[in-house]
Amino acid sequence: MTGTGFLILFGLNCVLVSCKGQVYPPYNGRTIVILPGSTAILNWSFVGDPSKASLAWYFTKRGSSNEEELAAKFRTMATIINNSSLPGVAVEPPATLVLKNVDERYNGKYQFGVQIAGGGGKAEVDVFIAGKF
Repeated sequence: MTGTGFLILFGLNCVLVSCKGQVYPPYNGRTIVILPGSTAILNWSFVGDPSKASLAWYFTKRGSSNEEELAAKFRTMATIINNSSLPGVAVEPPATLVLKNVDERYNGKYQFGVQIAGGGGKAEVDVFIAGKF
């Protein structure tokens, strides 16, 4: 019952205060485990009009503090995939990051950020690539 009360309260808060740019992580979770060689689909969502938003996807390799921008989209422009240490990266509109043929290089934290008139936000997810047992 407490969770329902939170959802209702959060919904009312968005009606009373602009929640543009509010970002939600993939799978409503913070950690995802993926099998090597598979494709991972990290599907973020956000409140706001995608055609009026600037979007960016980031990666921080596990054990590192260097954040790398994987891709960016500025308002109505096309999405730009940056040269990255991860070879199999794609973006599907409006906010999905696709990681293809993953291996241990993909272990780390992925973030998605939104900037939109009236607000912005970020959400992150930790990705673990399963190892041999």
